[in-house]
Amino acid sequence: MADDYTRQGETFRAKELAGVKFPANHVVTMIPTILSGNQTASVTTASPLSVPTGATHALMTVDTGGGDIRYWEDGTTPTTSAGLLVPAGGAAELTNLASVKLISTSGTTVVNISYRKYA
Repeated sequence: MADDYTRQGETFRAKELAGVKFPANHVVTMIPTILSGNQTASVTTASPLSVPTGATHALMTVDTGGGDIRYWEDGTTPTTSAGLLVPAGGAAELTNLASVKLISTSGTTVVNISYRKYA
């Protein structure tokens, strides 16, 4: 078809916007590389992560039997009542790792963190 585009053996159907044709979006699924440097931490007060070199993302799980966790990814210090909430037994995907800070909402909470790199 005249409205299709071919790139590296794949054909894309064009979309039209105000008479101008654009290639349709192409979604790519990326598989992360798991990095060494997994971390188990007991969190009480607001604390940063120990991020291994090259990590771009982290998967954090919060152990049951402790409190919930709150965090911010922009360097802001969370409090027991302010921040994104991850309940005990829950999980979160973290980005902007150099700026992430965690705090337990009550007592000491154990978190497990697996670091990843998306190429």
